Amino acid sequence: MTSSTFAHFLHSMKVRSRTADLVVVGNSGADLDSIASALVLAWHVTCGRPRKRPVALIATRRRRLGWRPEVGFLLNQAAINSNDLLFLDDLDLKKMVKGGTELFLVDHNRLDPDVVDHDVAQVTGIIDHHHDSGHHTEAEPRIIKKAGSCATLVADYILADTGDMEAAAALLLAGAILLDTVNLSSSTGRTTDRDRKMAGKLLALCDQEQNSLFDHLQQAGTRLGNLSSAELLARDYKEWSWPAGFYGIASVPLLLHQWQEVEPDLAAAIAGHARHHDLPLLLVMLSGGRRHFQRQLIIYCRNDRLLNELVDFLEGQDLRLTTLGPQQSVADGGRVRMFAQGKSAMSRKKIQPLLHDFLKKRLTHPA
Repeated sequence: MTSSTFAHFLHSMKVRSRTADLVVVGNSGADLDSIASALVLAWHVTCGRPRKRPVALIATRRRRLGWRPEVGFLLNQAAINSNDLLFLDDLDLKKMVKGGTELFLVDHNRLDPDVVDHDVAQVTGIIDHHHDSGHHTEAEPRIIKKAGSCATLVADYILADTGDMEAAAALLLAGAILLDTVNLSSSTGRTTDRDRKMAGKLLALCDQEQNSLFDHLQQAGTRLGNLSSAELLARDYKEWSWPAGFYGIASVPLLLHQWQEVEPDLAAAIAGHARHHDLPLLLVMLSGGRRHFQRQLIIYCRNDRLLNELVDFLEGQDLRLTTLGPQQSVADGGRVRMFAQGKSAMSRKKIQPLLHDFLKKRLTHPA
């Protein structure tokens, strides 16, 4: 599958970056949704606003692309060379922003301070499907809507403008939607009518069969045997601030029994990630199951009272938690608890705002 205009844009991005005045950037998790949304939207801006000189930035280090085999698979299917893409290694984004380069955020709606300075950056556009943080209200467009995938909103935005899209671009967005919604499943609680509508249009544009594309993406995404536990925890990790410092949530596309087959001391590995980021609290959300989608939850906490209160709170949010084994103590004094999560619709996107409100209200001065 080839796409001359889209492919040419991507192939020329490194040259374009020397004079770019707009950077379309996904979130620092750098998953398929963020990457596809940034690449396709940057190309659309080039087509629709010729006076702008945009590039797309993948907000992680180049070496980490190998941590996401599903992304590599889909790029290959779309005949896109990853060497053409721009990563944090390739751009001095902070310098560009200080020089007046504008930012268009996709798959997040608040700047990541590790990527660029909040006080200097000018955010002129946002398309996102997460909880509205209330930041960058001057951005235009500022599209923050409920959807299973940011790629859905990007596709809607582009197709409303052009009515068409090249096959390779449509393939990237379609793949992101299917992966984020678990093949448009209703049971995950993520999928909206907008996701179904956009997926149907995109699959027709790239001439792909839904189930086949999803199966190939899902199979590719499980090829993680060469990753250490530290890399699995880092590949899709996000953190937020609260009165006691920071807390983090990592997403790992494995179930507990699969991970424990290659990691005999999982509690210690999770505690190591928390220590590396100086976190008093870390949640690890596991997912998997080819026929029946499942979620599991691991909580690491350095404070017993906080841990017990948090478990009570989450059970009150109807996560349908079932304990998997006894609580474990780790060398740094922290505790680790593991659960099956019966309500698979509660993803990180839904749990994090609830957790944040809980911490702000009840734990301003944790013991």
